[in-house]
Amino acid sequence: MEKMYPPVVNSPKTELTELITDTQTEITVANASVLLQGEGIAVLGNGDAAETITYTSVEDSVLKGCVRGYEGIARAWPVGTRVARNFTAADFRAVQNNIESHEDRLLDIATQPRAEYASNADKALPASTWLSPNWNIKKTDNNNFITSPDLETVTIRTSGVYLIQAIIGVSSYAGGIRNIKVIKNGTEDIGYNSGAPGSSYTSRNNITAIAYLNALETFKVQVFQDTGTELTLSSGVCRLSIIKISPP
Repeated sequence: MEKMYPPVVNSPKTELTELITDTQTEITVANASVLLQGEGIAVLGNGDAAETITYTSVEDSVLKGCVRGYEGIARAWPVGTRVARNFTAADFRAVQNNIESHEDRLLDIATQPRAEYASNADKALPASTWLSPNWNIKKTDNNNFITSPDLETVTIRTSGVYLIQAIIGVSSYAGGIRNIKVIKNGTEDIGYNSGAPGSSYTSRNNITAIAYLNALETFKVQVFQDTGTELTLSSGVCRLSIIKISPP
């Protein structure tokens, strides 16, 4: 990503208070408050005769650590030369290049391992028992995350950071809690969502987890309820999505 400098509304101007050479890296202006504070960019002169500089800091009225000729030609400038935070070609190029970089990133994400699954079969959910849905409806899967006959377990084929999102539906029942978690390798919780007790509601719990997972590691989405009676994991509600969001 290329550095993008903040704007200054209306680009107010100040001016040089002393003659500067074409190699000078500390530049004194009449009113530095109209320029970007800290690290910044500014234009000396105007029109055809102009030079864009960058600087690393501002102390009192002095721009320090100036890079001369960032755009245009570094030259000597007289007292009274206009100095302002104008919109520059460098600003425009940074926007263009960063947009292109984001587009490349999005294209890269689109080709990463990913899957979307659903469940179309109700499943009994006993009280005080952790249970996983059967992900028996494959919407898309370009990396064989889930393979029969085990439709509860997701197996990672390529190491990396993964975004895991699930929606779990549980039949309506007054009271009790509905918890949902993502558990790695059968022992390690990498995501947990504790649902508060409710009254006569259909529980629809969401969970999001981001975790680094090695190739051949596994995870499951599991659900828990403590109503004291058997409930049902609701078909048509349960959804699972997985996408690798960064390389190893």
